Amino acid sequence: MTLRAVSPAEAADVMNLYAFVAPAKPLFVRAAIVQFARSESIAFRDDGGTLAAALLYPLDPERPGERLAELAFICLPDLSRHMLAFIRLAHLTRDRLANDGLLRVRAHVRTGHRPGRRMALMLGMRLVGTVGDFERYEFEGSPHECIRPGRQDAVHGAGHIRPGRPDQAAERAGTDLARSPTAD
Repeated sequence: MTLRAVSPAEAADVMNLYAFVAPAKPLFVRAAIVQFARSESIAFRDDGGTLAAALLYPLDPERPGERLAELAFICLPDLSRHMLAFIRLAHLTRDRLANDGLLRVRAHVRTGHRPGRRMALMLGMRLVGTVGDFERYEFEGSPHECIRPGRQDAVHGAGHIRPGRPDQAAERAGTDLARSPTAD
């Protein structure tokens, strides 16, 4: 079975995921409906149905020109059989979202919740602090920011060079174009 990302997610699929992972108290159900209605949503599906959903709830920007969103992620245990494909799809989806401009995605993981922490780190987020009983993770990206210096990103493959001045690219590659006889 192939995993695929579908956007927007269907409301019934997201509510079914919530019903599976959390108790259906009336206040929680209303909050989930509001969160879904206001969020950009992405469902991760295989032939058997929706295994996970990501909701990006828009927040007021904290920096000029940024788009800030809170990530809510819900998944079934069956997602584990597609983990590598999911991580690849999530990275591609994240990069597509960053093509629209500076994007910062924030997620809160209950302190000590190892699966949530692991998922945030696999998605390329970094721990930036704590808020109450939660660890705050963030991803910050902008268009064309594909890999971190000195590291190849498996999604983009070897040989993909970050934009920048040619002399910076040479430094990252370990060569010196400025001294090269072919450099102008």
